[in-house]
Amino acid sequence: MDPATLILAALSAGAVAGLKDAVTSAIGDAYVALRGLVSNRVADQPHGELALDQFEARPDVWREQLRDALLASGAADDTAVLAAATRLQELLDAEGAGSGTTFHTTFSGNVQGTVQGNHANVTMNFDRPAEPPKR
Repeated sequence: MDPATLILAALSAGAVAGLKDAVTSAIGDAYVALRGLVSNRVADQPHGELALDQFEARPDVWREQLRDALLASGAADDTAVLAAATRLQELLDAEGAGSGTTFHTTFSGNVQGTVQGNHANVTMNFDRPAEPPKR
């Protein structure tokens, strides 16, 4: 994982974890520390602070703008920022949040359907039409 992606993943996962009641103070503290370091680095970049603030609510929309600010500001090369992002990811992984490396699946033979992820709720219909959603 490249450094900018590591930082973005940690910020995104930390923001999501912060929405849960059960977030530990260590995770919350690590997120606040990472966000502060990133904020200091991107403050001089055009729209850097805006991208960081908006990334929490809309990571899909603001990811590239924040990535650009991280790269232009040197945050992706800052050892303190990278250490903080790594630490947050480690804490989140210990809590079971995963950083994209939780699941390792190998398929052999015919597979009609599969679900991979935490807390998945999926209905699969094979050899019959799907039932319309209940209203």
